[in-house]
Amino acid sequence: MAPLQGGPRRLSPDPTVSAKQRLHQAYLQQIFSLLVFSLVANSCAISQENSGDQ
Repeated sequence: MAPLQGGPRRLSPDPTVSAKQRLHQAYLQQIFSLLVFSLVANSCAISQENSGDQ
């Protein structure tokens, strides 16, 4: 049990690991934004179709 040893390592991790984590995070963020965009576009198209029918 040595929390002081694990602390600095967590603050300054391996640069390759942090780069991979950043890339993975950006990848997930891009997928999430694309999902939200497609959902918004679909809902807008559906609302436009409904308003057109009325």
